[in-house]
This record gives sequence, C-alpha cells and structure tokens, in this order.
Amino acid sequence: MEISKSQIEYGDANPIKRDENGNIIARAFHHDCVDALIEKMELEEQNKKLEAAEAARCLGSIKSEKKAKSSAENGKLGGRPKSKDKGAN
Repeated sequence: MEISKSQIEYGDANPIKRDENGNIIARAFHHDCVDALIEKMELEEQNKKLEAAEAARCLGSIKSEKKAKSSAENGKLGGRPKSKDKGAN
C-alpha cells in the first residue's frame, strides 16, 4: 500500500486499508493530527466566547437618550438594588 502525499503532509503516515473492491475500510489517524484538531477546536470555541464578550462590552458602553432616561428613573427609585451577597456589587 502506498502512502499518499497528504498523509505525509498532515503527519498521518499510516496506510489506508482497502477491501478487495478497493473501498476504504479502515484508516488510522496519527495521534498528533487528532491532538492538533482537538486543540484547534478548543481555540475556536475560546475565540467565539471572547468575541461575544467583546461585542457585549462594546454594546453596553454605547450611550443613548433611552439609557440615560432609564438610569435617571432608576436613580429616583434608589438606584441599583443591594445584593444579598455581601461580596457582590
């Protein structure tokens, strides 16, 4: 069995197993390839969370008349309620 260029390129030098008709029946992945794929997926997930947090931060810092009016009304009612947890804001 031959090892393809892509198998060498991606570090998966395990040969493909085929049946008598030439159909692929088994293919082993090199553990380094699997580890790299898992790491890539984890980094993409972390990046999505960071992007969402950054978007929320930016949107929350936008000033508007509606937000100013709402804050003024809440201030008249005593402002932000005190937290039951002494360590929280």
